[in-house]
Amino acid sequence: MSLSLKRIRGEWLANLARNLLKVRFDKDKPHGHAIRPVLVSYNITNRCNMRCEYCGYPGMDQRELKTSQMLRVLEKIRPGCPALDISGGEPLILKDIDRIMAHAYGLGFAPLVLNTNLLLMPRHEVLLDYIDQMIVSLDSTDPRIWDKVVGVKGACDRVMGLLREYAREQDTKKFQININAVILPGMLDQILPLLDFAAEIGVSFNAVPRVDGFHPNPELVGNPEYQRLIDTLIERKKEGYPVLNTTLYLERVRDFLPYRCYATVTPKVGPLGEVYYPCTKVHWSAGNLLEEPSLWAVLQRAYRDAPMHHCGHLCYMSCYMEPIHYLEHPISFLVEGHLSRLVGKRTA
Repeated sequence: MSLSLKRIRGEWLANLARNLLKVRFDKDKPHGHAIRPVLVSYNITNRCNMRCEYCGYPGMDQRELKTSQMLRVLEKIRPGCPALDISGGEPLILKDIDRIMAHAYGLGFAPLVLNTNLLLMPRHEVLLDYIDQMIVSLDSTDPRIWDKVVGVKGACDRVMGLLREYAREQDTKKFQININAVILPGMLDQILPLLDFAAEIGVSFNAVPRVDGFHPNPELVGNPEYQRLIDTLIERKKEGYPVLNTTLYLERVRDFLPYRCYATVTPKVGPLGEVYYPCTKVHWSAGNLLEEPSLWAVLQRAYRDAPMHHCGHLCYMSCYMEPIHYLEHPISFLVEGHLSRLVGKRTA
């Protein structure tokens, strides 16, 4: 699938350049953490039609904004923030999700990313005309295993069937699919078959270790079988398999090595419009976008006035770790072809 840069935004390149300079020259200064957003994640709802064993969403606040308020939040996110990831919960559970995504597309977010479990996509196939990337959760190709993990009978077969169907539309609809798998203790042997499945149908693949709160799952830390799996993913990536993880990310999560966190390069907005600072793990709100001029204004104020919130731990979540790698090692990031996950493929 060829890459077109028609929808890349000048402000995206400007944010990228500013961040690279800050990390290289200002990271040890008092406000060296004050970087520009590259991709904003809007967790639009905490509701979900799955009940994954490792997920905390079922027990979270189920309140969410009205559709008109969600549209206002999107408008507050857009200034200074060129790219958007709509996540949850399960975004497709919202009855007005088609209208919401169309509004996001109209605001010019590029790329526009959708995180979904895919079960409800047949009702919302119009979204394939808006999105640049679709991230689909799948942790096993074995229905006996995965249906139990997610608590939905028949989920594995349905999701895999829909992945096959929509993978064939990537070129005509000009979007990309990425399978995202959580590496779970007791299910380490499920990851490589998933990678083979992704390669078979022509989509990319991303694997992340299970994280419990602020910490990697203790059954993975120092686990030789887990370490061999990560080594194999690195080798498969070199062989040309569609592994989307950066090599540096895989090397770091293999032994859970330390890293410097710049969480606000991918800031998070919650279901009620709250802006988490610096991240969802700390869970401190810097403001609510229904009451603020813009997300960027909230971040600027937080950079200036808010106390620095250091969790004291490293969570190893890829949404925070991976952007750090383009900041610290931009050449390897480009060489591995990761620019294609950050730019849109559509005309504006």
